[in-house]
Amino acid sequence: MLGSRVPGDEIHEELRLRLDTAIQMFDKSSILVLSGGFTNHSDKSEAQFMAEYCIKNGIPESTIYLEEKSLDTIGNGYFVRVLTDGIQGLTELAVVSSCYHMKRSEYIFKACFGNKYGLDFSNCSNFSRKTMAEEESMLLAEKFFEGIPAGDIESIGNRLFREHLMYQKK
Repeated sequence: MLGSRVPGDEIHEELRLRLDTAIQMFDKSSILVLSGGFTNHSDKSEAQFMAEYCIKNGIPESTIYLEEKSLDTIGNGYFVRVLTDGIQGLTELAVVSSCYHMKRSEYIFKACFGNKYGLDFSNCSNFSRKTMAEEESMLLAEKFFEGIPAGDIESIGNRLFREHLMYQKK
């Protein structure tokens, strides 16, 4: 489940719709990976905001994993891959985001995961915000992954921390 910046003290409609989609999909054999770092003007990560909402809506806390290092969708893909590599028995992932954002999410997650897991991109929330920024962001993602074989998480991490402005050490 991909996060989204939370501008205040409560989640906004787009993030709530994404969460409702993930909650509807949840069953007893599921885990929920909530991905989103400290992008807010808050001491809570996007993932923490999402976890609170999920727990209030009946998801057992013991089934929730927080990924709190990502600052954008490329980071979501990379850090979720790193996190899920440590979860035994995991073979499939359903990626949840907003429908307008799913094409780029699919591209990024396929680049990060390669053939490691079965990936499902059929669950998205029907929040509409298609903008030129989404198309520009897709071009940036394609440029970021250029020359890196799908699933080569080591090369992705090296490029992320070396070249991506949001992840360079300051």
